[in-house]
Amino acid sequence: MPDRRAFLSALAGAAAAFPQQRPSNVVFILADDLGWGDLGCYGHPHIRTPNLDRLAGQGAQFTQFYVNGSVCSPTRSAFMTGHFPARHRVHGHFAEHKLNEARSMPDWLDPSVVTLPKLLKDAGYATAHFGKWHLGSGPGAPEPHAYGFDDYRTVNANGPGWDQRDRFFRARSTELIVDETIRFVEQNRSRPFYVNVWSLLPHATLDPTEEQLKLYERYAPAGQVPHKGATQIFYASVTALDSAVGRLLKRLEELGLTQNTLVLFSSDNGPEDMEIRNASHSGAGSAGPFRGRKRSLYEGGVRVPLLARWPGRIQTGRVDDTSVWTGVDFLPTISKPALLSALITS
Repeated sequence: MPDRRAFLSALAGAAAAFPQQRPSNVVFILADDLGWGDLGCYGHPHIRTPNLDRLAGQGAQFTQFYVNGSVCSPTRSAFMTGHFPARHRVHGHFAEHKLNEARSMPDWLDPSVVTLPKLLKDAGYATAHFGKWHLGSGPGAPEPHAYGFDDYRTVNANGPGWDQRDRFFRARSTELIVDETIRFVEQNRSRPFYVNVWSLLPHATLDPTEEQLKLYERYAPAGQVPHKGATQIFYASVTALDSAVGRLLKRLEELGLTQNTLVLFSSDNGPEDMEIRNASHSGAGSAGPFRGRKRSLYEGGVRVPLLARWPGRIQTGRVDDTSVWTGVDFLPTISKPALLSALITS
């Protein structure tokens, strides 16, 4: 297993290439089951995502970004470790231990592996994870602290979470996740920080509030249909996600942190399949022009949105149709400049 301190020392020789300034903050927002075509900036004609569209205009929008799995856990392990998920036998989603064993999987991601938050924590960053975890839970599973997080509140994990008995918990969950993120940012505004903001939306089961649905009344079923329509439910859920992201971005601006913060937004895999019986309302998502959906290794299952804003570092209004990169690129892409900057200012 590589030694993290040796890794930091190896980077010291290149530190002079970076300016004398406080290391940049990193905010990584991850949607759940959001397809390539589900944002206005990626061409969706109906879903309103003004905050994410604005984020794209203030930074770069990548059209050839690929995650390293077609379901939750493999993708998340790749983001965390910079390794392809098969290296850690994360072939599918972490589930109950019996099912994990049947698929030759461990019950959680190995906590001894080098992770992005561990590297940044060693460099002096405050680290946090709020929202969906899905890297192992149940009896014996390590809490996110074992992977390098100082502060966390999670779903699909061991450790502190939320009371999910409210029918509308999922509909309001991104707001709760953003509440925790803002608290963490306010507490650590005087030092560099890294925070995962991993939403539950628009993963099934979706049940938006009446207020959220109202924006899309034109997509409600007509006549004597006694239930809500899939498109109305899905569109309302994506806009709820967008609204919560907008509140977080606004607070970063109010705190004077926008200029020194890299904000990333992506999704863990492509949109849900309408034929999955316990998730059909989530199946109204769009993979854009690509074949396949969640659970598929065709492009619709693994090609997802990626937005990146870093004022002064990333050109504004850039739509990048040529760069091809993946989830395993996150660790080296984020950690190298952050760690070099930390070394030169320490």
